[in-house]
Amino acid sequence: MTEIELLVALNLTGRLAGRAYEGLLQQFGSWDEVAKAGPEQLSERRVITPRVAALYVEARAAGSAVREIEEAERLGLKLIPLCSPEYPPGLKRIYDPPLVLYVKGALLKEDALAIALVGSRRCSYYGRARARELSAGLAARAVTVVSGLAHGIDGEAHRAALDAGGRTVGVIGTGFKEFYPPGHVELAEQIAANGAVISEFPLSAKAYPANFPRRNRVISGLSLGVVVIEGTAISGSLITAAWAAEQGKEIFAVPGPVDVPTSRGPHRLIRDGAKLVETADDILEEFPDIARELPKATPAPALKPEEKRVLQILGREEKHIDELCVELDIDSSSLMSILLVMEMKKVIERRPGFKFARR
Repeated sequence: MTEIELLVALNLTGRLAGRAYEGLLQQFGSWDEVAKAGPEQLSERRVITPRVAALYVEARAAGSAVREIEEAERLGLKLIPLCSPEYPPGLKRIYDPPLVLYVKGALLKEDALAIALVGSRRCSYYGRARARELSAGLAARAVTVVSGLAHGIDGEAHRAALDAGGRTVGVIGTGFKEFYPPGHVELAEQIAANGAVISEFPLSAKAYPANFPRRNRVISGLSLGVVVIEGTAISGSLITAAWAAEQGKEIFAVPGPVDVPTSRGPHRLIRDGAKLVETADDILEEFPDIARELPKATPAPALKPEEKRVLQILGREEKHIDELCVELDIDSSSLMSILLVMEMKKVIERRPGFKFARR
């Protein structure tokens, strides 16, 4: 049994991560000795439980690890075990790193310069706009954007990074054969073509609730810092922030309207010492040595006076073209010409029902 087969077999138990494996190596002296040990030998060292030891020995005897590796290859996935030099260094340094990473796409060395953007699935238009703005700003400065591929803030962060021509990494809480959420399969393919989608879970692992807090430690572990954009006082976003704090990472939060429940999470973090964030530069200034090495952000496109008026009228909320016509005192055909140019400049976006909003 090779070391990668051993790690995959241990991972198939669904109960272990890097800390337990390191404990086994210390007890047995080498991975080869761990691979040969029986369930009694494994559990008597008190590193893993008898139940987990039995599951591992069963997987080893049945050849499950070899089949898992072969199936991953058929699905176009790359397995990066904890023992590999390709394993992300920042993730390896956390308290309990994954035993194996299943990767669709590619993790690159430059992904060490990464910031996580996380937030509510049921986010507001304001939250979506802030996620897109921050993600695009980071991507334009060659920072990899990491998130959890969920609906809401996560999806907006991934899409904005891709639209800006940057790299993004999505971390999922299931196996690749049980991908969740199913509505983001196409987005995952786009991310894999311009970054990576990763999971620590075996291929057939389903979307169990307990998987997602565990997934969140990987999001923070891959990143230099975590930015929370909307989230209730008890939410997955705050769990990610808690993991970041435990890992010694920087924590940032975007303030929101005080009367909105999803502002409570970021506001709580700010009260507890998280840095208040308005722009991508607010994040990057916490990493001065890194920021000096990054390319300067692309300057905003020049706007004509009538385009500036449209932006001023739009504010932070989407509006129907008829509302804009009334407020700007302009006919619809003339306004449509202005809006089309602004779409091309990527300062606004068209939404269903002839509504328009700032990007």
